[in-house]
Amino acid sequence: TGKRKKALLQKGKPTFEYIERYLKHYNKLFDEGSYEETGNSFEFDNLVKVMETGLPSNDWMPPLLRYFDRFKHEKIFDFLTKLDNKFSSDWIAQYTPTDRIRRMNLVIDVIETAADVDSVLNNDCFAIDEDGFMRTVESTVYGRRFTRYILLKLDYYFHDHSHPMPLETLSVEHILPQNPTDDSQWKKDFDNEYRATWTDKLGNLVLISTRKNSSQGRLDYSEKKDNYFKKRISSCPNSLRVLQENDQWTPYELEANHELVVDKIHANYGIAVDSH
Repeated sequence: TGKRKKALLQKGKPTFEYIERYLKHYNKLFDEGSYEETGNSFEFDNLVKVMETGLPSNDWMPPLLRYFDRFKHEKIFDFLTKLDNKFSSDWIAQYTPTDRIRRMNLVIDVIETAADVDSVLNNDCFAIDEDGFMRTVESTVYGRRFTRYILLKLDYYFHDHSHPMPLETLSVEHILPQNPTDDSQWKKDFDNEYRATWTDKLGNLVLISTRKNSSQGRLDYSEKKDNYFKKRISSCPNSLRVLQENDQWTPYELEANHELVVDKIHANYGIAVDSH
């Protein structure tokens, strides 16, 4: 147009005031926490922690800061849930970093022009690629960058948010091991073809809170449960659930758990189960 764009910042004092304002927002949301402002629950703070720990970049932070600048704590947990679902599903559905940044910028645009909170929350900018996302989640996932994050989210879904989530060093562990010994019960319960299909799927994976031990990780289920997992899953709610609910681990238990966690992900990402 030949017209100079309006400067994003004014020189001098207004710039420092702007930076100071957003620094206070950052400290509040990421350091101090929002326990009292979000209903005496750590649900919001825990989700922030999971996102900081597991997502591939911090490109989701500017929309959260801009939302807080306009609306403070009003429905902020609803906003964060939608923001996380959008950003993480784009990542898992293999959208490029450039695409993900562009979509976060669109969220900021919506926040800046919206008349109220509900106008933001109901905007199509949070629509996700359901097919691309779930196709990836339901496939072989071990070794993918997002696997640890999905397992963190499952821990989050099963966590009691009356207290913070401890996110120390966590590793992804197979229940049915990748390389069971020839004389193991694993080889009796799972044939080679089945193991090739199911070993690296989400239903066979849990988080453990210490480094893996390859020799103990190959123990038969009853021994592995008592001698290996019990020492390593005290802070991992999904892992505790899996071990407490299953006295054995055969194809039946593995597939049942896979269906359960996939349905849990469907529900929390707002995806109708019968559409996939």
